[in-house]
Amino acid sequence: MSKSWANAGIVSTLLVITALLVPTGASASESKDFSQVRNRLSTEIPEMMRASHAVGVTIALVDGEHTVWARGFGMANRAKKVPVTAETLFQIGSTSKTMAAVAVMQLVEQGKVDLDAPLSRYVPQFKMLPRFSGPSKVTVRSVLDMHSGIPGDIENGIATTKPFKGFDSRLLGILAKDYPQLPVDTVDAYCNSGYVLLRDVVEHVTGQNFAAYTAQNVFAPMGMHSTTFDPASVPTGRLAVGYVTHTGAKGGVRVEAPPRVYVNGWAGGSGLSSATEMASYLKTLLAGGSTPDGGRILSPSTLQQMTIPQTHLPLDVGPSEMGLGWFVGDAGNKWMGPALHWNGGTDTFRTFFRWLPKSRLGVFVSVNTASTTSLSDEIGLRALGLMVTAKTGRTAPKPAPPAPVVKASLAKLQRAIGRYASTAAGLLSITASGGSLKLKIMGTQVPKGPPITLQPRADGWYAAAHPGGEGLFETGWYKPATLAGRHVLLIHSYTGAGPAPNGYVALGGERLPSNYRIPAAWRNRVGTYDATNYVKNTPVGPGVPRTGELRIAHGVLTWNGLIVSARDSGPAFTIGFPARTSGEAIVPSGETLTVLGVTFRKVAGA
Repeated sequence: MSKSWANAGIVSTLLVITALLVPTGASASESKDFSQVRNRLSTEIPEMMRASHAVGVTIALVDGEHTVWARGFGMANRAKKVPVTAETLFQIGSTSKTMAAVAVMQLVEQGKVDLDAPLSRYVPQFKMLPRFSGPSKVTVRSVLDMHSGIPGDIENGIATTKPFKGFDSRLLGILAKDYPQLPVDTVDAYCNSGYVLLRDVVEHVTGQNFAAYTAQNVFAPMGMHSTTFDPASVPTGRLAVGYVTHTGAKGGVRVEAPPRVYVNGWAGGSGLSSATEMASYLKTLLAGGSTPDGGRILSPSTLQQMTIPQTHLPLDVGPSEMGLGWFVGDAGNKWMGPALHWNGGTDTFRTFFRWLPKSRLGVFVSVNTASTTSLSDEIGLRALGLMVTAKTGRTAPKPAPPAPVVKASLAKLQRAIGRYASTAAGLLSITASGGSLKLKIMGTQVPKGPPITLQPRADGWYAAAHPGGEGLFETGWYKPATLAGRHVLLIHSYTGAGPAPNGYVALGGERLPSNYRIPAAWRNRVGTYDATNYVKNTPVGPGVPRTGELRIAHGVLTWNGLIVSARDSGPAFTIGFPARTSGEAIVPSGETLTVLGVTFRKVAGA
């Protein structure tokens, strides 16, 4: 799945929620009056859709065992004027990873899968080339909690405009010739590839087709008879059409419907579902695994196990921790209470999915339009916030005032000085000047910008002061830190008045070592490269580039903007944080470079 799919976040506080997963008292049978919530959203959602040029939205609100609301807005098919309803099927992307995790945990519950056994026990074809010294065993648990170190985004063939049945075997073949991105249990790194292989785990253990197993054992008990992992089984006419928005040079917006895309990495995010059926899923989760019809998909203890963070590692810095198939907590929205969530996205769909075990509330939102705005998140958080207020009386706190500006010693400023590799922005440079720091975005991954002044604050953070800035790097707060022996740059999303309502701390980059060098062999490989082996019908997009650029800029080697570290003439690796695209191998052979299963050939004269 593309690197824009799905949201990834990583560290908050430990949630022990055994009791919260079991319905008790009146809340199991009574539901609050959410009429005002429905009325407000009925007005606000169309306004939000117009502002983002979204074509269609579907939404479900759940309170305990009750569906508070399930309906559609806008069009499922604009050309044929087909409206979205609560029964319209949407692509839910990586939200379906939670369902794949349920399937695996059913087998764990039955004693057929051991979470701490090697993945290769259940997927015998799985292997990778050796890279790191010491024990580094990829387990089923490490796949479920995103700490496996498997290269995360093998885009070549995972999504195509016609179904491609051979993706899983192709993925295994690519991994067998590739290297781990990270040692197991180093840092949370979002990994579609690992989840795709959970299909192979289920099929190896059960002897059943993955879509058939989940239909029978996961979806049917919840009454989700239209939900499926097999997109090819659903005719195009039953599925909402996906759209994309394009902004023209003069600011105008054009909305187009590209060809339908099929997600071939089933367990990684191929699910199709509706608001009505996702409401059934939410009710089952809030009931501790008991289905609306009196059945059960998991025991309360197994579901509890899934919702407890699995690691507490120094580099796991972010708004959420990782359970088994769930992001746990949200540092930016603590006021709502303990949260479990996993959003999703495909080329043209965006999905928000979250449930609050303590207040027993849940929200599903899906949008059939990909744009620069996160409309599904905006609607989902707005809806959930309104429900929490209606049920508990709690409201979002006002941002706390920022710590005051202080004088910083030169020694303190020097601790932050250096060049940092950021997989989100490319090369960052921090220098000291006049009692403050100066941050420069050097333009290797995102466009170069003017220097940003970072003022030292009493709480140890450096506040960005870039007039008119809107992006995270222009408005964020920074702090150098040493975690697990690595010199990193923390970044905190702030507003001018204090922490942003959805603010969080994350890893923004890693300082380049003073001995960073570019070997002569890699200097000679600089140039433009064309891809040679893309799977037929793979759409062009940001995650599936048809060309590659190996460049030297500001003294660093870059591959398509990502900073690269090479020690000799052999494989090189991308470096920096966030970790999702750090550690990807670039393997040379003659005039070619192979990256994540795509082989690029150097263009003559480039």
